[in-house]
Amino acid sequence: MRTALIIAVLTLVGACASTPAPRYYTLDMRSSGAVNPPVNIEIGRITASEQLTRPDILVKPTPWEVEYYATDRWAAALEELVREKLEAEFGPNQASQPCLQLSGRVLAFEQVDSDHGPQAHVKLDLAFHCAGSGVNEEPVMEKVYEVWAEAGEPAPSSVVQTLSTSLETIAAQIAEDCATLVQEGKINEN
Repeated sequence: MRTALIIAVLTLVGACASTPAPRYYTLDMRSSGAVNPPVNIEIGRITASEQLTRPDILVKPTPWEVEYYATDRWAAALEELVREKLEAEFGPNQASQPCLQLSGRVLAFEQVDSDHGPQAHVKLDLAFHCAGSGVNEEPVMEKVYEVWAEAGEPAPSSVVQTLSTSLETIAAQIAEDCATLVQEGKINEN
């Protein structure tokens, strides 16, 4: 009995020792410097679709399958990472500019495998409210932003880097849309 117990413990210890340690990833939180919105953009509530609430990085090997990397994970909740990256892109508030509050949902933030290699896919459903307006008031704009980009290597680090630059692309699109809102007079002055 004692020998069987020792063998079981050694087997368990050996199994634990062979499990690779998880690797954690975050987005590049430095500003790209390419975004200069004509308004202050404050990030409100950001949520994520159910399949993105896990800490594991999502992979779609086919349009109908969902998998996750076994040991590659986000260092924080995806909603927090997206919020922080957008805040870095939009920069600090300027006293002379009107304010918009952005809120929404992360619908896709994943690797999608294709015949041409892995792609990074980012899709955000966003609503824009004038600062100081009530939560129940109609937004000045609602829009779904989506970027597909070649990820290069089929490696988590390459996909994460491409997801980060895809968010920079979306931030630039948001800044352009905000400029249009200012031109159309849809944003209240401070």
